[in-house]
Amino acid sequence: MSDLSFEIAEQKLQLLATVLPEHHTELEQAKNYLRNDPNAVMMKLRLVLEALVSEVWEHHNKNATTGSLAEMMNNASFKQVVERRVHSRMNSLRITGNLAVHSKDVNSSDALSSVDHLFEIVNWYLPRFKNKPQLPEPSDQPHPLTRFLKDSLKDVVFLFVMAANWLFTLLICRFAEIFPVFKGTPISKVYEGLFKAGMTVRGVRVSGTLFSFSYSLTIVLLSFIAAWLIFKRFRRQNLTSRIVAFQLMFTFFFALQLLFLIFTDPFVNIF
Repeated sequence: MSDLSFEIAEQKLQLLATVLPEHHTELEQAKNYLRNDPNAVMMKLRLVLEALVSEVWEHHNKNATTGSLAEMMNNASFKQVVERRVHSRMNSLRITGNLAVHSKDVNSSDALSSVDHLFEIVNWYLPRFKNKPQLPEPSDQPHPLTRFLKDSLKDVVFLFVMAANWLFTLLICRFAEIFPVFKGTPISKVYEGLFKAGMTVRGVRVSGTLFSFSYSLTIVLLSFIAAWLIFKRFRRQNLTSRIVAFQLMFTFFFALQLLFLIFTDPFVNIF
């Protein structure tokens, strides 16, 4: 399951907890269990479903005895009240919930589908029994930069891609001559001076190695931030699109700084 699927389900559970305060505890627990314990999620969702079905049952069968969840749902009068599409979702949620209650394995896909079922059931229930409007469908809101960075740094593959780009830039800064494409060209003279001799800032000596390290890391970080800023639709993206966005921006910034150094190289001696 993608992070996006889990996050949308978490948003749905948060909305449900807001409009169903009497079930706030169960829905918050379901939200907390969503990523690592689908059985627990299903048991919590089944409790909420049973309460909703009981309320609908009692509203239309005031003098009838409340039976089991299956008995209430399969009652002819109950089926007349509940729309077929909603009843189908109730039944799916009940069956999957029963599997969880009886220690049968359910997976994350089952839990995510069941959250969606409960969300649609409540959207049918709210205007009819609570005189409240339906809940809005959670939107795919972009991640803030801190969250985007946190998620990216947790991904080993993405970290490797960032490190590879940083190392590539660092090697060119320090050892441009080891790349055959640079030999015998004006570009081979670009990466010199500060990258090898270093610099002095307010009496503090910065070695060429440290300057090259910082310079190349800055390009990587600028590429990362630019990918977040420019590719807004991918702020909540999967690994592949996140890498593509970063790599495109790295290529742009690397080419830009290379052109800058080429154009300014003839004037380096002036300083």
